[in-house]
Amino acid sequence: MRKLAERRNNSGGVPKIRAAASGTVFSESGAGNGRTPLTMMSGRAAFRRITAVLLTVAVIISGSPGVSFGAGGDSYYRKHGEGWFWYQDPLPREDRDEAGDPAVIPETAPGPQEVPEAVPVPEYSRDGLLTAAYLKKALPVYLEKAMDNPTPENVRDYFALQKMSMDKSQNFAGAARLLPLLYPDLDEARGRTDYGRGRELQEQMAERDRENSLRKLSGEAGIFFLYRSSCPYCREALREMARLGGYGFRIMGISLDGGLLPVPGAFRNVSDPAMGSVLGISAVPAVVLAAPDTERKYVTVSTSLLSPRETEDRILEGGRILGILPRNDGR
Repeated sequence: MRKLAERRNNSGGVPKIRAAASGTVFSESGAGNGRTPLTMMSGRAAFRRITAVLLTVAVIISGSPGVSFGAGGDSYYRKHGEGWFWYQDPLPREDRDEAGDPAVIPETAPGPQEVPEAVPVPEYSRDGLLTAAYLKKALPVYLEKAMDNPTPENVRDYFALQKMSMDKSQNFAGAARLLPLLYPDLDEARGRTDYGRGRELQEQMAERDRENSLRKLSGEAGIFFLYRSSCPYCREALREMARLGGYGFRIMGISLDGGLLPVPGAFRNVSDPAMGSVLGISAVPAVVLAAPDTERKYVTVSTSLLSPRETEDRILEGGRILGILPRNDGR
């Protein structure tokens, strides 16, 4: 019979394994000479089984840190679900001490020691007040002091500095008012017609041009006013219809629910619910600028209650879209 395994190690106590030529694998214990059959298998299968047993014995002898049979260790049998090739990622370098062991991180790291900011030394300018540089540094310090300890004295000191800062600002503004007289090149109103009283005059002229454009447009376009008698916003919009009638616009009131409202200045006031579908309007009050002699025929000005100024501006823009007014007219 040929021996295929090692005998018992004198210092180890590892069981010796023998294989018989017949293919039966036996195990001998150190306590006696009896042999117990493990399994009946072929020669190749027996070789694989013996190799696995030898690898297991080698791991136990070498004391590998990855497999521990101690009472406190993580044995393979408790963590076998992680697999043979599972491993723990090492800690980052910054989390280890100089010896390579994991560094101990305290639960709460102490924060940096805050050093209270010192009060700067007072500096005075030629006007007898504290300098702007000193006030810029001192104001935050005195404010923090007054907030942390709001005694009358601390609050007084802060407001005294604040008042001095405002005094310096007033002195600066007073000197700036003299610049147009002493240095005409720095005058903001120089050569400008939209500054001061000139700006007011420009606004007055623009308003006259705007009213003239509305009167011109009223001679070539009319207004459809679509409403519902139950709509409170439509009743409020009647005031704007009266204002537009004052420019000469011909207004036609169109009720979408059968009830009629007294539309001021309207040359016609009818009930025509289908007109909303024709013009593509479902929300009221609606204002439509209509000019049958133009290619586009009409423009929807608004489908909500707008301010009088915004309604008139949109009507002017509608006149430009219809081609009745030039693009720069009334602006």
